[in-house]
Amino acid sequence: MLLDQTFPIDLPHAVLDGLPNPVFVKDAQRRMTWINPAFETFFDVDRASILETDGHRLIPDWGDADQPGSDRRILRTGVTEDVHQTVFTANGHPREMLIRKSRLDVPEQPPLLLGIMHDVSDVMRANALLREDRSHLADQAKRLQTLADCDTLTGAYTRRALFERVQQLGDTGFGLMLMDIDHFKKINDRFGHAVGDQALVHFCRAARGCLRSDDVFARVGGEEFAVVLPCRDRADLAGVADRIRREVAAHPLPTPKGVLKMTVSIGGASVGRGAGDASAALAAALEAADQCMYRAKQEGRNRVVLVE
Repeated sequence: MLLDQTFPIDLPHAVLDGLPNPVFVKDAQRRMTWINPAFETFFDVDRASILETDGHRLIPDWGDADQPGSDRRILRTGVTEDVHQTVFTANGHPREMLIRKSRLDVPEQPPLLLGIMHDVSDVMRANALLREDRSHLADQAKRLQTLADCDTLTGAYTRRALFERVQQLGDTGFGLMLMDIDHFKKINDRFGHAVGDQALVHFCRAARGCLRSDDVFARVGGEEFAVVLPCRDRADLAGVADRIRREVAAHPLPTPKGVLKMTVSIGGASVGRGAGDASAALAAALEAADQCMYRAKQEGRNRVVLVE
């Protein structure tokens, strides 16, 4: 059995007056016809000063270029829309509001536009700070990854990073060079370790100038460097290796103690398609290239020796 309930007050107005959210009603000409107490408090206005206006001073159209069209569309179709709008509070400060606008049908009268406003400024600010924090964390993670992957002096990949990059090549095959700066101990003894560090950087700059962007350049020892060249056959490998050798010899390093002439001994090996596990193939190629580099040293240095 349904109980017949009656209320001693105008319930719809009491509900809207009691809402903590600013609420407004507009007519078909987009003029304010009613506002609730929360609206008056939020904007520090009274009903007499705002009614019969379009409220543009408080809710400017520039925050939503389609606001007039949106209002008319809602009045025509009755479809509720949520609009993000910048409004100005009583003290003139902008606030970000989510305004839910819907059509209010009144018997025997043109429909009205009902707007209920939700202040989302703090949420948007928190989201912006969260995005900033995430971006900062991503930058930190990237810097840490770079520190883990790269040699701090030369910027070349570490030995561990070299193996990781080779794993990404899959079964494409690659060429490998192992390079050792000739008489590097004598460079440190004669010129000092500071110049020795400069020599390493100088060598890396010369070597990189001969490589493609997808070639992987790594420091695998004190003065030893390795290069993995994806999809390179033996002829390509020989050409690049000799170009590096000639580039290093042709560009000595000026130092306070005189010009430092540098040369490099290079050993190389090719790994064809279908070699199986890339890391195992790289380890085997490094061993073969190391033997070739040792031969280059024995045969007089400043030369390239490849696996036959």
